[in-house]
Amino acid sequence: CGEDDINLQFIIDALSSKDTTDTVPAQKWTIDCNNLELHDTRFAYQNQNSDESMVGLDVTNLLVSEINLHFRDVNITGDTISANVKNLSCLEKSGFRLKEFSANGSISPVKLLLHNLHLKTPNSDIFTEFEYKYTHFPDYLHFDKKVKMNYVFNPSSVNLKDISYFVHELWGIDFPVKLTGEVHGPLKDMKAKNLDLSYGKDTRLKGDLTISERPNIDETFAHFDINELVTTRSDINKLPIPPFTSGELLEVPANIAYLGKIKFKGNYTGFFSSFVAYGSFITELGKVS
Repeated sequence: CGEDDINLQFIIDALSSKDTTDTVPAQKWTIDCNNLELHDTRFAYQNQNSDESMVGLDVTNLLVSEINLHFRDVNITGDTISANVKNLSCLEKSGFRLKEFSANGSISPVKLLLHNLHLKTPNSDIFTEFEYKYTHFPDYLHFDKKVKMNYVFNPSSVNLKDISYFVHELWGIDFPVKLTGEVHGPLKDMKAKNLDLSYGKDTRLKGDLTISERPNIDETFAHFDINELVTTRSDINKLPIPPFTSGELLEVPANIAYLGKIKFKGNYTGFFSSFVAYGSFITELGKVS
């Protein structure tokens, strides 16, 4: 506690050469491994300079257990590691469980790239291609601001409960959606293109979305170009509202049910509780713009 370096730094320093004379330029190492397996292992990381206590997953205080890993065709060339991840499963002390994870991937000090990714938790089943870009590994300690994401989602099921382990403002939410589309940028300034979301019995949403997150979720600013929105009163009443730990759901008047299926095309700009929307509504009782 109170130190700037990790507790392995003295070993790293001891293995570093003190010879500063000119030598033949170092050659990049290349290491190949055909098969690598780990069974029921554990990993811990703790930054004792951090006294922050938070719900969900705390990247400054990790304890990962029940790690089962199977890699094929592992290659280490210079500072880049590539492998075929046949499966990875684990449990973090926060309660986040990874049941299945498979992909063809590579990682370097500036990029993490995964092809044909399949990720499964008790709540979600995701198929995607993704890329993380950063300037160096410590950027992961400020994931929401410094790690730039590029996702291409194939048809997937995602429960925001899993997202809440990493986006703590969502803690307490339990809301499953089905989706396809593309997501880019850091969490604090996220953009989605060709988004196709559905939940409940009748709700479907298509369009492009930009979200600028603030410390308080009520201050999160969003702009949504909506190509198609279809919903009903019963589905609207299933929407959770913050603080999500309360378990409260959005309520709309009973007579909204007379509208039947509500269709909207237009745009939405503003905050959760204060916004402007332009477009056309079509219901079973008529149309309004």
